[in-house]
Amino acid sequence: MTTRFFATSAASLILGACAGTPPPTAPTNLAAAPVAAAAPAPTAAATNDDHRKMLAKKARELDYIVEKRNGQLDYCLTSAQLGTRFKTKGCLSEADFEDVVRRSAELQTNMHQPSSCSGPGCVHN
Repeated sequence: MTTRFFATSAASLILGACAGTPPPTAPTNLAAAPVAAAAPAPTAAATNDDHRKMLAKKARELDYIVEKRNGQLDYCLTSAQLGTRFKTKGCLSEADFEDVVRRSAELQTNMHQPSSCSGPGCVHN
């Protein structure tokens, strides 16, 4: 049953990666910015809150629901099993969901890179 859940999750991630657009890139020349205008470094708690907000946003994009269980955040997805109308609910820990988000970003990046296909069966556009 969990194999079907993860297969369904992987399919939704791939489809979500296809529909998304790459995030805007930040300027790389930070040396040109004046030092006096620099904001103070964020604290670890603020960084952690921003990270959790980003994960919550990504969870909504991928149709996950964030639940708190035993003091831990779980990211749950309810989906119907293939060929039935019975719904199953599978949950991931925060670390596992971070891994899903990272893999989704990697898939999205790889889809936008040109293919290095060569050989008799390769078709270049």
